[in-house]
Amino acid sequence: MKRILTSGIVIALLLSIPLLMAGQNTLKLRISGTSTKFMNEAPRETVPHPDFRDLSGGTDTSTGQIGGTITPTIEDFIHNRDLGFEAELMVGLTDKAYVGFEVGRDVMSGQYNNPTLFNFMKTDQFQSTDLNGGTFTGTGTHSITGPLNYNTNMLNFIGNLRIYPAPDGRFKPFIKVSAGMSLISTELTCIEHTLLNPARIDTLSRVIFSRGTPQAPKGREAALVLGGGLGFEFQLTDRIALYADGSYRLVYSDILDGKPDFDWTEDAGSPTGGEMEPLNSRTTISKISFGVVYTLREGYGKSSRSIGGTTSKKSPNLPFYKLKRL
Repeated sequence: MKRILTSGIVIALLLSIPLLMAGQNTLKLRISGTSTKFMNEAPRETVPHPDFRDLSGGTDTSTGQIGGTITPTIEDFIHNRDLGFEAELMVGLTDKAYVGFEVGRDVMSGQYNNPTLFNFMKTDQFQSTDLNGGTFTGTGTHSITGPLNYNTNMLNFIGNLRIYPAPDGRFKPFIKVSAGMSLISTELTCIEHTLLNPARIDTLSRVIFSRGTPQAPKGREAALVLGGGLGFEFQLTDRIALYADGSYRLVYSDILDGKPDFDWTEDAGSPTGGEMEPLNSRTTISKISFGVVYTLREGYGKSSRSIGGTTSKKSPNLPFYKLKRL
């Protein structure tokens, strides 16, 4: 269902572009830098794999992380703001409403300074290999003894609707709602890996999970994106304006923090006593955009008022039934 909805939104966006550009609507181009940060995942209670329970001091249900001697909290996860970029074609419906078609790349990173065990290490999602070439895919118990680092990037295809309550003058605040699709790649690495078995201690490869990178076993993950925010344009000339906005987005993916989320379900009839089930969590991110807007074409949906003024003349591109005799 999620794939169908995501694909439908993207197709609708692509089909709408030539229809709106063919008319006499005002046309703007926005180029912006972005700063994006992981905020949180939808809270889901996580049950650790039985092999991990004797080794851990508990489970933090808000993060799915399995603790060592001290149960970790959300503060143990440090998430950074990283820079990205986006470009958007904005089409005026009226002088107060614009639709936009955005393509961009958001980047996020973070560290786990108290490394420990995660349920996905008991699945085939665990990708570490030792120096002898053996691959561990959840069949052994592993200890993470060094800090973890994740790097995630999102290739976005988003449709935006902006409402400008006060479109006159230099300062033009707006409300924005968004919907679209993101193609996500991520990589989780570790400084140091060792086996818990004292008889065999090997250094493992740095990458313990990846998706959509050149060495990853699978390509980018497609995810539905919904969001909203506030912002403004500050008109410098008739065609150039400064732009800034802040928004929150809900991404239907559980790998934005570098790891997939799994839950252990007891099953007495199973040879292993149970099975791992993916949680498919939803992730909230915050985003700041800053850049410039250039008016490519003025037309219907564009007030011809002078900057900072209150009077105007009618645009010659208005439909004939909108024009009045002078």
